[in-house]
Amino acid sequence: MVLYFTIQSTFYRIVPMSPLSDLSHSPDPGRKTSSFVLRLIKRLLKSLAALAILLVVALTVLFGLLRREHKTEITLPQPTGHFAVGRSMFTWINNAETDGLAPSPGGKREVVVWMWYPSAAATSVATAEYLPVAWQTALAQGSGVLMSQWLTRDLALVRTHSVSDPSVSAEQRSYPVVILRAGGGALTTDFTTLAEDLASHGYIVVGFDAPYRTFIVVLEGGRVVVRPPANDPENVPAYEANRLINRLLLMWTSDTKFVVSQLEQLNASDPSGKFTGRLDMQRLGMFGHSFGGAQALQFCHDDSRCKAGIDIDGAPYGRVVQDGLKQPFLFLLSDHSRDLADPASMQILADFHSLHNRLPNVRMGLAAHLEGIMNGTFLLALGAAWNEVRLSPRPKAIAYWTALYGTYVNWLITTLAAAFGTAALSPITGVGHHGQSWQEGLVTVGFVSVGIAIIASSLLVLWGLRAKAKA
Repeated sequence: MVLYFTIQSTFYRIVPMSPLSDLSHSPDPGRKTSSFVLRLIKRLLKSLAALAILLVVALTVLFGLLRREHKTEITLPQPTGHFAVGRSMFTWINNAETDGLAPSPGGKREVVVWMWYPSAAATSVATAEYLPVAWQTALAQGSGVLMSQWLTRDLALVRTHSVSDPSVSAEQRSYPVVILRAGGGALTTDFTTLAEDLASHGYIVVGFDAPYRTFIVVLEGGRVVVRPPANDPENVPAYEANRLINRLLLMWTSDTKFVVSQLEQLNASDPSGKFTGRLDMQRLGMFGHSFGGAQALQFCHDDSRCKAGIDIDGAPYGRVVQDGLKQPFLFLLSDHSRDLADPASMQILADFHSLHNRLPNVRMGLAAHLEGIMNGTFLLALGAAWNEVRLSPRPKAIAYWTALYGTYVNWLITTLAAAFGTAALSPITGVGHHGQSWQEGLVTVGFVSVGIAIIASSLLVLWGLRAKAKA
């Protein structure tokens, strides 16, 4: 026993070997890697399953909220004016113009007109539908199930503040007229809140939609016309978009002229008598959003019946860019400073600069205002010193009248220069502007005569004060 222990102990010290049972359970690197991959796949599958469940729950909640929103009744903002609001609809056919976008040649232009106006309706009367049922049905079919049933409101549950076809308010004899144009293919009723608010302040607001250009139109008899994708500038290549835009601009502008002419006829002899004499066509303006703003700009350029206009975030197109505009016009634009890198945006900016450069000289208008202030100050100083001027009656009368002529005519000529956009004798305020030859000549003669009058009056007054000092 002693010998065996010694040998075993010695052997163990020399060659440390594991027992056979230990050798059979030695670690295998390949098995370890396979086990790690399996665990990783299991964890990944569990994570994906959890994400899928979370996504299903989130989509269920989202679509539930969207459906709830779709079925929630909503009332448009209350108009801020004191007039009740009425709304009437008309379908007018322009027999003098064919519709070049119609699929069959020779079809006449048609427009569906929406008119909001100050009314005599009681506030308790049931309001008009936001959109007639036939339009709601056509719009739902044209938009698809997802858009019409989930991503937008149920238009049947949108409440307006307009009453259908009441009489016009008798508070005023007539009301100014505003033409409203939606952008692109949008419906006029998308701007119901704006139209109702303007009508509540005493304006007759007239918007219109046209087949093949508005996204969808329902004509008399229930005929539905959907705008073809080829008539949407956003669906055509960039090199064709401008040509299509200019073509549509001419058509929309022509339609606007037709609508204004129809309004004149309605004002002269409305068959129902409701609108006869109630539209003040001498006070007619137009505003529009996006492409509708470009239409307002071009219409005011083309038609002198437009007395003022507003472009709400619309790029300018058409002849007005080169010719400029005479009527007062407001541009209400969002900040596009981050979009100026691409060529299209640079062209729009250049078009706005072209319009600005053709406006009457605003700087000269400011100069006219300042001239009025300075001339008034000069006359006050002259009046304070007048009793101290020692001149014989004739020279004193000359000093008096030349001072009046120089100050008042100076203001008048400066104002005319602002209105004409002339640059005569105005190297700073007139830079970049010019008027017709007769306008430049008139302003030049005026400024020269004013200068002579002021110098003559000042010299005579100084001579009279000198005589007073000697005495």
